[in-house]
Amino acid sequence: MSGQRLLPEEIMQKINVAQINVLAPDSLTVAEANWYYPGSDIVWGEDPIGDRHAQVAHILQDALGAGSRRFRVRSRSPLMSRSSGFTR
Repeated sequence: MSGQRLLPEEIMQKINVAQINVLAPDSLTVAEANWYYPGSDIVWGEDPIGDRHAQVAHILQDALGAGSRRFRVRSRSPLMSRSSGFTR
């Protein structure tokens, strides 16, 4: 959809994203099994073992940040900060 506008420019100029918070709670279940039907909230495979909740949060944080770049706060004082850790 590159170049295609979903909203008129006058509306897009009024949208400001000041902060993105992603939460992948521990209550989400994780499965590493390679099944046809997922039996968990997070289904992951073929990567080295790691904190899947943190990995999901990181993927979503990056994707939402990139997708909302057009709507970032337009001011001299930075209202957005990026943490080096994950929100869990």
